Amino acid sequence: MKQIIGILAMKLIILLLSGLLTFPAFSQIKFIDNKTSWNDLSAQAKKEKKLIFIHFENSACQQCNEVASMAFNNPLLTEKFGQNFVAIRLNVETENGRDFKNGLHIQGSLISVFTDTEGNILEMQNGSTSNPQAYAEKADLALRRRGARGINSYTQEYRAGSRSLPFLREYLVKLKELEMITDEVLDEYTSQLPPDSLANFNTVRFIYQFGPALYSKTSKTVQQFAPRGLVENIYRSVPFTEAVEMNNGIVRNSMRNAVMKRDPQLAEAAARFAQLTYDRDPQMGKVTYEKNMLQYLYTTRDTAQYLNRAAQFIEQYYRPISIDSLKGMDQAELAKMKPPKMKPGENLTVLSFKLNKPSQYYPMELNTRARHFYDMASKKEDLELALSWSKLAMEWSEEILTNINNTNINGNPSYMETYAHLLYKLGRKEEALTWQIKALGQQKATSQPYGHMETALAKMKAGTL
Repeated sequence: MKQIIGILAMKLIILLLSGLLTFPAFSQIKFIDNKTSWNDLSAQAKKEKKLIFIHFENSACQQCNEVASMAFNNPLLTEKFGQNFVAIRLNVETENGRDFKNGLHIQGSLISVFTDTEGNILEMQNGSTSNPQAYAEKADLALRRRGARGINSYTQEYRAGSRSLPFLREYLVKLKELEMITDEVLDEYTSQLPPDSLANFNTVRFIYQFGPALYSKTSKTVQQFAPRGLVENIYRSVPFTEAVEMNNGIVRNSMRNAVMKRDPQLAEAAARFAQLTYDRDPQMGKVTYEKNMLQYLYTTRDTAQYLNRAAQFIEQYYRPISIDSLKGMDQAELAKMKPPKMKPGENLTVLSFKLNKPSQYYPMELNTRARHFYDMASKKEDLELALSWSKLAMEWSEEILTNINNTNINGNPSYMETYAHLLYKLGRKEEALTWQIKALGQQKATSQPYGHMETALAKMKAGTL
């Protein structure tokens, strides 16, 4: 008789965190001296017939740096990187880090770059992660692209005036492949097209794969020359995942432009566009709209508007939620994964699966806004409000992020740290120390990086946080 083996009771589902396994420090990526110049780095890579791996970081997020170290200390990467890459780790706040960043035209920090010896970017990893597999997969992509035409070559040809449609198409694909900004080249490509070509399904589909920003030249050109209904027909015809990515690209690129130009009208349009994608779930549409506007206000550091709007957002959409509602979300998600009924005479089948609990994003949102208030607010009433959100985030996470194998790591230590920081800023130092010590203890139990918590604890004790 067929038997289905799986854990279906919610209380038996354990939250799986990436990167919980740690390995001895002697097995790790070997980084060369961080004062090495690009010329010397390139010369060494040429001599050893290797590619180049550059990890950019900063001093503002010590936890991010520790997280990356967890991946770099993993044996999964040791052999692959040792055989194929000359690696260097740079802080973008140092002179050498800035030189590398500017030379490679890298935006921001907290990014890893795989290049050839000529500085052609072959692949990038945005942000930092403790998951070594993420870096391994990016490394494999870079190795497969070795010897292919590099992005620098395309950029140089473009700057020299090349504007043929085949070249621009190739350049756009290359930019998207590397998750680089495509706006300027997409506008140029669209301007080179004969107007009647925008009646072609595949041409407009190609354009929309790059997420043309709202109010951009490309967006206006398509609106002017594409037949009525063509774009809607594309959305109905392409796979759902492609339609979602097109929408996400439009919102992402529009919001980035709004931030760069400090244009609240463009931010509003992007947020409304995102909202309309949830036509079957109006409530989620409103939440998505607010989150986009809050991200714009936070990124542009419009403190007064952000604090006011964030308070209204949390109090309206998150405070009224009950823990039973959150558990109900997880149960509904679990029900979707319920295996089929057994049939007599069938062989034994073992099923395993990972549940991505939808409830976990609710305390995460509370913690995010509370942390932002800690960074931005100065009035006691604002900090007290954020403290109440932080407390609720801890209560929720302790209920829904239960680890039956180790009750010492129930909940989320970072939420406790946010609570401790808010207490400290409110002048409640002894309470803050108690919670920071508790957060540190739980963080150690998870085997996640904890150096940043130790540093914060020392500063709390010294009164210098």
